[in-house]
Amino acid sequence: PDQVAKDWAKYGVKTVDDLATVQGEPANVPKLAEAWEIAIAEQTYGTINQVVREIDPNHLNLGVRMMSGAPPSPGVLATMGKYCDVISLNLYSVLPDRVLTEIFTVLPMIHFATGRPVMTSEFSYRGGDTLLPNTTGAPPTVPTQTDRAIGYMSYVSAVASIPFFVGASWYTYHDDPPERAWDEYGEDCNFGIVDGQERPYAALVEAMRLTNASIYELAADPVESDECRIFWRTRLTRWDKEWNTEFLRRYARTDKPIPEPLADMLPADRRYHENYWVQHESPLLTVNDDRFLGDCRANMIRKRDGGHELVLLGLRYFTSFPQSLWYGAGCDNPDKVLCLEGNPQVFTRDVDDDGRVRRMTIVDGSFIRLNFTKLPFRTDCKVAYLDLQFDHEAKQLVIVTRGEVKHLGVDGVAGWQATWNDKPAQPAKLPAPDGMVVFACPGT
Repeated sequence: PDQVAKDWAKYGVKTVDDLATVQGEPANVPKLAEAWEIAIAEQTYGTINQVVREIDPNHLNLGVRMMSGAPPSPGVLATMGKYCDVISLNLYSVLPDRVLTEIFTVLPMIHFATGRPVMTSEFSYRGGDTLLPNTTGAPPTVPTQTDRAIGYMSYVSAVASIPFFVGASWYTYHDDPPERAWDEYGEDCNFGIVDGQERPYAALVEAMRLTNASIYELAADPVESDECRIFWRTRLTRWDKEWNTEFLRRYARTDKPIPEPLADMLPADRRYHENYWVQHESPLLTVNDDRFLGDCRANMIRKRDGGHELVLLGLRYFTSFPQSLWYGAGCDNPDKVLCLEGNPQVFTRDVDDDGRVRRMTIVDGSFIRLNFTKLPFRTDCKVAYLDLQFDHEAKQLVIVTRGEVKHLGVDGVAGWQATWNDKPAQPAKLPAPDGMVVFACPGT
């Protein structure tokens, strides 16, 4: 009170109650606002923590779920660190191409200011390709379900590799209805993992399955990057590689470089997308292997049980990569480049080291073609979801589909028995490339 009276003497303030009658501009007291914020934070977090500990001493205090945006001042963050076990915040982005930058900048700042681990209490990407108008709720809106899938893989890969980050919560499980009464807060957004009829968004669900299976590999043995201290085993990079002379050479299957006629006329930093991406390399997992070129939006390689699983997201035209990733580590010329053509949102292929395919999954796609000649897989139309499981010892193929598909062709299963959605499937008498068996959907 004595210091307050001194600072506010010209206003006649002698007690705290006198502050209520002050007129005009307040006194210019250095760091007064900061001291006031810290005092309020001390009262708020200290009081709540004391009460919570008395009632529930055995659970973590996760803080207040701060909103996306600028964090509180360092003094307030330090006060939060005295009383909260974990600092939680919603981390969306008002700039869709900057959310990954925030992961590597805002989260470390909060951790160092509080001395506490950090978690994301909400994050999401809403798609622009549904009937939902996306007029309320947190941004960003991305163009397609493929972008949502890639966003999930990128976000979780980034945060899982940070040693002081302990969890992330996707918002939300199901879409809200497209229309709500005026007096209700209805988020008419494509935030859901499933739609209003409980139907899953297949590309997003598949990306979640694949990413979640890799979380502990992403989190294992974090090592700080020598090139930039805010990176650990996952770093920020460019994921949209250019259609450059190297890809054109691979595309044409020649050892000679192919010049780009416009190369000298275009700016050096030309590109066809504006997003940043993450890259991760560890003994059992690679996210966005830089040996891929072409129009494949993201990739993941997981080592598994004497083989590996190759994951491609957003394959729109062509991509090229070492053929060992397709035919197994024991193939001839493992570093030779393979050119793959296809159209699925998500494609996974699990092979052993000898090249025997164990499982193949397609989301919203119809074909895969290798080096312009070989068709390992084809359907008569785009299929919403297809899963193939191969049993080489029993020579059995298990086919699971969602969506209208009458025929599909599979390479390398001549003479096998097949079931399709739990019913026996018979080969169809349709023309097919050499080595491909065409099956008819039971009942077709």
